[in-house]
Amino acid sequence: MGIALIIIFVILFAASFVGMKQGWLRTATWLISIIGLVASLATITLGDSQHFGMKKETVTSIKQIDPAFAIKNMNINVAIKSPVGTKDEKCCGL
Repeated sequence: MGIALIIIFVILFAASFVGMKQGWLRTATWLISIIGLVASLATITLGDSQHFGMKKETVTSIKQIDPAFAIKNMNINVAIKSPVGTKDEKCCGL
């Protein structure tokens, strides 16, 4: 929304200088557009640096983790270490 407002205010600012004759309407149009442009840029900058409009919230939860053999029986896609080969085989000819 902020980027859309910036684009609208820039187009309005340019149109007031290119398409309007000098007078009070042109002055009012570019003043409103430049104030809107600065306000839009300020709110985007404040939102990024100071988290404007957001509240800080910390959520802590404790969950019990099931052992790996219990997870294998569930329908969950989880990577569990499984040895390669049989228990009699040794890696790399050792």
